Amino acid sequence: MSRRIYASILLLTLLLLFDIYQYQGLVAKYSELDNRYNSLVSDLAKLQSQFTYVNSSLNRSQYMYNRLLADYSRTQIIYRSPATNESIIIWILPQNISPKGVARMELLDTFVNHIRIHTSQTAQFLVMSIDDYVNFVIGKPYVAAFDSTGTDFSADVHLTQGCAGYVLVIVNLQSSTTIVYPNVTATYAPTPFLTGVCSLP
Repeated sequence: MSRRIYASILLLTLLLLFDIYQYQGLVAKYSELDNRYNSLVSDLAKLQSQFTYVNSSLNRSQYMYNRLLADYSRTQIIYRSPATNESIIIWILPQNISPKGVARMELLDTFVNHIRIHTSQTAQFLVMSIDDYVNFVIGKPYVAAFDSTGTDFSADVHLTQGCAGYVLVIVNLQSSTTIVYPNVTATYAPTPFLTGVCSLP
């Protein structure tokens, strides 16, 4: 075999090996991109599921709020003079929160919400806007109007006097069930102007 033929065969072999190497690299890159795509699709599905859950929770809260107001006589609760404007009971029954779980309650609009809560273990207490609550659920940055950690939480939330956009959230920080002992009441106290996040442009 002449040197020229041998050199040609060697060159063709090298080119073939180079092509195979490039092909394997492309296959590996494709596999990496495909895995990343599948991961992003999975993350998107989880976020969509969480968003649906949050919307469902807020719709249930609004329904419960409407039922609550319907259960009380407007002449007995709403139109009393300020001196006799009694608070109404919102939440007094104990509730269990599963390990690392969350309990939530939409605060009443046109009311001052009086929140007094004791928990059997250390928990985090948050009062935040609905938009911030959505961010909290999906893991985005959020800002809370009230943020406290401990076994006792006490606050009178006036931001709700002219705004329906706030949620109370209790986060169980423990790996065991936490019991919540609530005493949440509300006093009718509407403002002639929007308050809190509702007043923002």
